[in-house]
Amino acid sequence: MLCNLKQICRVRVESLCRGAGKVRTLHRDERGTISILSVIVLVVLTMLLGMILNVGEQIDDKIKMQNAADAATYSSGVVIARGLNTIAFTNHLLSETFALTAYFREGRDRYAESLVPEILTAWQTVGQQMAASQFQLIRDMQPAIGPKIQMERAIVKAFGDMTAVKARLLVPALEAILGIPEASASQQQQQPGAGGQQQGGNQRQGGNQQQGGNQQQAAAASHLIPVFQRAVVLAIAESSRLVTTSIAQRNMPGRNQQKTQCVIWSLQTNSQSVINDSNPLERLLPALDPASEGPDAAQLSSGEVFLYQEMARERRDALARHYLAEWIGDDNYDLGPFERETLSTGGRVSAKMSQFINLYRGFTCAKLSHLLEEQYPNTNLPHMLRQPLHRQDRAVYMQQTVSNGGVTQTNATFAGSLITQQKYLDYDFTFMGAVYRPQRRPVMPGMYRVPIKGDAFSFARVTVYLPRGRYITTGGCPRFWGLGVNGFTGASSCSPGATDNWPQQWSLFSQNWAARMIPASSEDVLTLIQTNPQGKAPGVTLPNLNSIQMQDFRAINFH
Repeated sequence: MLCNLKQICRVRVESLCRGAGKVRTLHRDERGTISILSVIVLVVLTMLLGMILNVGEQIDDKIKMQNAADAATYSSGVVIARGLNTIAFTNHLLSETFALTAYFREGRDRYAESLVPEILTAWQTVGQQMAASQFQLIRDMQPAIGPKIQMERAIVKAFGDMTAVKARLLVPALEAILGIPEASASQQQQQPGAGGQQQGGNQRQGGNQQQGGNQQQAAAASHLIPVFQRAVVLAIAESSRLVTTSIAQRNMPGRNQQKTQCVIWSLQTNSQSVINDSNPLERLLPALDPASEGPDAAQLSSGEVFLYQEMARERRDALARHYLAEWIGDDNYDLGPFERETLSTGGRVSAKMSQFINLYRGFTCAKLSHLLEEQYPNTNLPHMLRQPLHRQDRAVYMQQTVSNGGVTQTNATFAGSLITQQKYLDYDFTFMGAVYRPQRRPVMPGMYRVPIKGDAFSFARVTVYLPRGRYITTGGCPRFWGLGVNGFTGASSCSPGATDNWPQQWSLFSQNWAARMIPASSEDVLTLIQTNPQGKAPGVTLPNLNSIQMQDFRAINFH
């Protein structure tokens, strides 16, 4: 037993001695060192790989989001520009419809033609007097008077028959486009209904009011071009929303593609706000319907309605008379043989003795004035570009009645200063698109996280504008040579333009609206990223960037 105990103690002592020897030589033992280094390197490489993957995915996500914001915002600007061009085209169409209605109403009634026989009869008397002239040249002209009178009488008759046939086809269609005149609608509204005559006064009055309201609605619905314009204005907002969201999602493929949302913002006040489609002063398209029968006038003051209607009537009437003058004065159209001698025709006019074109011009102008001033003075008004009147620093417009030389006139005055031109451009013609989507899930989320709490977002800015005319190359002025002894051999007094001949005035009568991207680096972007989309993008969680400064923001801004 004792021997065994000694042996065990000796073994343990030897083991302890060997262990102590190994410990003393451990710093000189190099076996297994590479394994420890490999573990450390693998851990570091794994962390670096995760960081690289995270940085790469975040950069890729940011680039895709910026591309989505740029594409969606620019597409929204294109939709707005096309909407403005559509409204401008229909404004011209409205004025030309008035001109054509007056033109063909005269062709239907043939008032000018009824005066031609008297004029040509007077020419016969003149011809008889020319035969007795003491000048041989004048006596030689007398034999041509009779055949010329017969020819012009035939030309006038042929023109009248041709225009009457056209009028039978076109006047009903043109009048249907213009709709029920105001005078007819008011007369129908004043007539009591049959049921109202048999009942008491209050019931009759109520029935008449209801009937008058229905007739007013029917009259408003019959004015086809304004109805189409109102539909375009509302459709542009919906089209812009669908287009921007679709394009933003197409540029953001991946797991969160369907969760990508785009919102178009506008500076309608001193702070940024989402566009309100139901308010004509804040809607996407800066177009306003000035007609009292439309939905926009109810949200304006009486003075503003008066101003918009005056501007609309002035532009409509001037443009309608311009188109009527073009229809009558066009040498290549039906009235070409009746025009006066001009340089372009070389003095060769077939039928100027009858003065038919001047008579036709006078009667058509009278019919156009009847259309504009008596039948549709307050309806069938063109849409107008929204003016810089409807902001927090808006000018206060008031309608007042003044006496000018004994004549009572209704005018509108304003108090206060209008906004600056740059603010006007920012408010109504500059838009910002913001794309929102959930943050990309980081690789190794336990080790790395997204420092900004909230959804990822990106933004871009677009403006709609009227470009300047392009420079073009034109030939020299044409030269005309007349016939006869005293032929014209000089150059005409034309001056070829150096740029495209399109309107430069910013209005809804210019059809060259375009869109372009502009930098989004102004301070109002800070307000944008902290403003809730107000239901336009449900479920969006905004990042908390209240403490960020503009210099820091510009450092991370892609613009």
